[in-house]
Amino acid sequence: MKLNFLTLPAFLMLILFSCNTGNDEPETTKEEVIEKTENSEAVISENKSETVSGNFEQVANPVMYTALVKSTPDEEVPEEWLANMNIKSFSDIVFEAIYSEKVKAFRYMDTIPMTIEEVKEFEKEYPRDRIGKVFFNENWSVDKDNLSIEKKVNSFMFAYERISDEGEIQQGYKSGVVVYLNKTKPELQ
Repeated sequence: MKLNFLTLPAFLMLILFSCNTGNDEPETTKEEVIEKTENSEAVISENKSETVSGNFEQVANPVMYTALVKSTPDEEVPEEWLANMNIKSFSDIVFEAIYSEKVKAFRYMDTIPMTIEEVKEFEKEYPRDRIGKVFFNENWSVDKDNLSIEKKVNSFMFAYERISDEGEIQQGYKSGVVVYLNKTKPELQ
């Protein structure tokens, strides 16, 4: 079996960051963890309980990165480099939340809220099956005792393939709607 040269280092990093050292410190509350961090807020995943253990230090405030979910002719990459994301399911969940007004969609360039009608019009021109990338903005904290990482997603944006009138995929991506989570929408200056 042929292994990609990045597979072994990635596997070792996964093991390193997921190891539990067996630290038997008593659990602390969210507020206690926040007090322990220096001039930053501890990041606690929304789907975890209200208690955490460990000595967290924020190491990315924020980190922004792209998850490539579809290869294009101009940007051909090995299949294993593509995000292992079910983009159809993810986008369906997000747009259902937008249309049911559980979350608000924003325009990328000026962070102005979009109306439901504007989102529907955008989707007519840029359907979900053309999503090629997802841009994430996150805060990361590391538990220095247990070497685990807690991530908190602040926002994400779908980016769409651009297709010419002749049906050919063009270079670059069209920015789509932005969804802010956890009350992280930036204020305009």
